[in-house]
Parts: sequence; C-alpha cells; structure tokens
Amino acid sequence: MVRRKRFRRFLDGRWIARIRAQHLRHMRTSHISSFGLGAIVLLLVAFPAPATPVIVVQPVDSGVSSISPSFSTFLANEEAYATRIFAQIGLSIDFLPVFADSTLPPDYGTDPNEASYFFNSSSFRPAPEITVWFVGSIPYNGNNDRGLSEQNGPEIASWIAANAVNDTLAHELGNDLTDLQEISGTPSNLMEVGTDRNIPSSPNQIFVGGSDDQITTGPGSQAQRMLGNTVYVQNVPEPPGAWLAVMAAAGIAVLSVFSRRPFRT
Repeated sequence: MVRRKRFRRFLDGRWIARIRAQHLRHMRTSHISSFGLGAIVLLLVAFPAPATPVIVVQPVDSGVSSISPSFSTFLANEEAYATRIFAQIGLSIDFLPVFADSTLPPDYGTDPNEASYFFNSSSFRPAPEITVWFVGSIPYNGNNDRGLSEQNGPEIASWIAANAVNDTLAHELGNDLTDLQEISGTPSNLMEVGTDRNIPSSPNQIFVGGSDDQITTGPGSQAQRMLGNTVYVQNVPEPPGAWLAVMAAAGIAVLSVFSRRPFRT
C-alpha cells in the first residue's frame, strides 16, 4: 500500500508538471501573439500610408479627330513622355479617357477671345482636373505654336497642336502647375521655351541628371512649386491593402525576433 501511494503521488506530480508546462507555453504564445499584434498596430499608427502626388488630366479632341493621321497614337506618345518626365520628381499623372467635343473648332483661332470659347464649352473641366484641348493648329500672336497655356480667372488650361514635339504636353502641364512660368537660357530644362529646348527622341533619354527635360529641385525650385500646387496636385494615399501588408510583414518580423528570446517564468 505504501509503494502504491508513492507511485500514485509520483504520477500525480508528473501530470501536474506537464499541465503547468502546457499552460506556460500557452501563456508565452499568447504573450507573443499579443505583442506581435501590438507591434503591427503601433507601426500602422506611427507610419501612416504614404501619399503619392497626382494630377488629373482631361484630354479633349477639339473638333473631333483634328489631328491626323492617328490621334490616339499622337496622344499616347505625348502622355508617355509626360509620365516619364514628371516621374523624375515623383509626380504621377492620371489621364482620363478622351472627350470628343464636336462643338469646338478644330483649331485655336485668332480671335482675341478665343480662349473663352474653350473655357465656356462643355468639355472644360474645373480644378482639380487640368483640361487639355488637342487642336490642329495654334496661330497665336503670329506664330504657329506647338502648345499654349492660358489662364481664365483662377483656372488654367492648355492646348496642344498637331505640330507638337514629344515633350510639348509635359511643358504645357508644367506651365499649368507653375502659373505659366517659363525660362530661357537652359536648353536641358523642361520649362525652357520650345524653340530652344532640347527635345528627347526617346523616353529613355529622360532621367534625373540628364540633358533633356530636367526639373530643378530644392528650396524655391520648379519641383517645389509644382508639387506645392494645392489647386491641381492631389496627394493620394497608397492602397490600404498594400500598406497593411507591408506593416504586417514588419510586425511579423518583430514577432519572430522576440519569439526567439527566453522568457522568465
């Protein structure tokens, strides 16, 4: 009887020790899981989703198919160069589908009030969208201009002619974002007047530090003025799902580090 009691006490002791060990492991796991969740929440609060500066552009085919032989090809080329140029300063462009306005003339005429006809048309989009009319020609002040930007009260819009070069749209958008600022004497700069500006023949020629379509950076620079335009530039947060995944991964990384550390009992 004495041996049997001792053996039973021995079994009871091992069982109790096992239960305690399982309970301790559960507490550790719960503590680690809570810590990891807390780390993820803390990261999300401390580092909110970054925002991307974006401008929204509404292309308008004035007079309908006034640019030949292919308006869609012409437009796609201008948009591709503009996208590449403004990517140098982290500015994205959202090009809306083309709006065809048959009520407008196919060319920008010589009437002194010509701009008002376009601004008062149904195809004009107020801020924060930037309206760009694509026309056959721009006989402005005796010149056959490639592009033009005009202000009508607080609103600014642009015109692109059929004789535009690869970066004409980007140049005019730069005018819209800098309140019609142009410079002279720096052919490598985007805002140099068209006749003196270096014209890239390939998007690959456009990069920071290159010789084509550069945008100055730093205090008081063109980039600061463009990105600081509160009328047309919108700061759009990154997709929440993607940012949450990044922060969750960071939290898991923190969790994995701490899960390897011994806990005091």
